[in-house]
Amino acid sequence: MKFLAFALAFLVSLCGCAEKDTGISDALYLRQRISQGNGYSYQAIITADYGDCTYEFTMDCEIDKDGTQHFTLIKPETICGITGAISQVGGKLIFDDKVLLFEPMNRGTLIPAVGPWLMFKAVSGGYIRSGTDSKINQITIDDSFEGELFQLLLTVNEGGDPVFGEIIFDNRRILSIKVNDFKVL
Repeated sequence: MKFLAFALAFLVSLCGCAEKDTGISDALYLRQRISQGNGYSYQAIITADYGDCTYEFTMDCEIDKDGTQHFTLIKPETICGITGAISQVGGKLIFDDKVLLFEPMNRGTLIPAVGPWLMFKAVSGGYIRSGTDSKINQITIDDSFEGELFQLLLTVNEGGDPVFGEIIFDNRRILSIKVNDFKVL
């Protein structure tokens, strides 16, 4: 009888371990979806935290199969219409009579417009460290940019779509990104 009770307790504990793995499974599922699609699109609402002040702006983004992100700034109105592209090899901004001036973040290696690309770079190839099991799942992913280690805290909904990300360098959140209308193409 003791053996049967022990075996039952062991099986129950194994089931509990499988439940805790759901967060990592969700991250792998998202990674698989974006790698097998022809790209993806979304709207990003970005909050850049400089410590003494924050800036918020909104951009429409599309990332192609090769990982290049094309974006158009839509808010605030003063920078609406600025477009750009970001890839592993660099980036460019296109604007007419508008000026886009954001101080570089993270010791001069990062500007806020790179945040959404950086978030999905981590999703695509970063080290998935942990995940939580709930209707809204938070995933922790470690990656690097320009030789600097960073951490992404990514929240996905129960359908597996990303809804919010925080990019952390040196134990400080520098970018928060709300994701709307995520679609795999």
